[in-house]
Amino acid sequence: MKPLLTIPALARVLDVPVDRGYALVRDGVIPVVRIGRQVRVDQDQLAAWIEGGGRELGTEAENDPR
Repeated sequence: MKPLLTIPALARVLDVPVDRGYALVRDGVIPVVRIGRQVRVDQDQLAAWIEGGGRELGTEAENDPR
């Protein structure tokens, strides 16, 4: 099992500012694992999200069969 990423580590992977990483998580764009009040990102889920084009979670576009 790979270690879970903190939001600052996520920001480094995506090459975005840390506050943008928190915004992506807050807005439900990035899939997260919650451990109490802490938020972590699973590296495999992040890779799948990136490979899927970085689509927002739960959008109609994600469920569109086209």
